[in-house]
This record gives sequence, C-alpha cells and structure tokens, in this order.
Amino acid sequence: MSKGLSVVYTPEAECRINVDIIFVHGIAGDGFRTWKETGEGGSSCFWPHDLLPRIMPIDLHPRIMTFEYSGVILQSQSGNKKFIHDFSAELLRCTGEKRNEDQERKRPVVFISHSMGGFVLTECLVLTESRGGQNGGVGR
Repeated sequence: MSKGLSVVYTPEAECRINVDIIFVHGIAGDGFRTWKETGEGGSSCFWPHDLLPRIMPIDLHPRIMTFEYSGVILQSQSGNKKFIHDFSAELLRCTGEKRNEDQERKRPVVFISHSMGGFVLTECLVLTESRGGQNGGVGR
C-alpha cells in the first residue's frame, strides 16, 4: 500500500456515501496489516473492508479509507514530535484532497486510530483548529 490516504471500500452506489471512515495505524504498523487478521489455513480478513460495511446500520453508506505513513520508532524524542506533526499535516492534506467537493466536506468523518495513530490524529485535529477548520471538513 502506498503512503497517504487510500480508499479501501465504497458502497455500490457511490452517490449514496453519507459518512467517511478513516483508519490511522500505529507504531511499526501500516494501513493494511494493522487491521488484518490471518486465521488458520492462511485465510485472512481485512475487517475495514470485509466486516465493517456488513455491520453498518442500513442507512449508513460509508467510504472507508486507511492512512499510511512511516510508523518507524525514532531514537530522539524531539524527533518523534516533529515526525508526528509531519504525519498529522499529511493526514490533514490527504483528507482535504479526498473530501474536496462541498458535498464531501459536509458529511461526517469518523477516525479510528491505533497506538501512535492516536497521537497523529490528535495533532491533526489541533492543526485543523489552528487553521480555522478549513481542511476537508475535518474539524466540523
């Protein structure tokens, strides 16, 4: 999976999308492996795609995305802060690009994060607030 924001699921009738769900992985994870379970016999389940859409209420039609960044653990704590800020700015930029039409910016966005992804997401929300919430409707 490439770095940035990737769409992993859209409903059959794309015009009916009424919520965006974005997954943000943690340290040493990635946008696919973090959310995937491999069972006995090699079968696997990528639950944001394979399970989540099936359990959504009938009136919710999500577009589901994963945010991919380099979750490498750094030696310097000051370096960690800078990199978390950089990843957060990239998440905000990518989200704004995917939610660039007025209709997309108005619909709700739900973030699901794991581990360091929670720090990336928190910093992203701080950045959104500092920019007046003008980034893909993230701050609404």
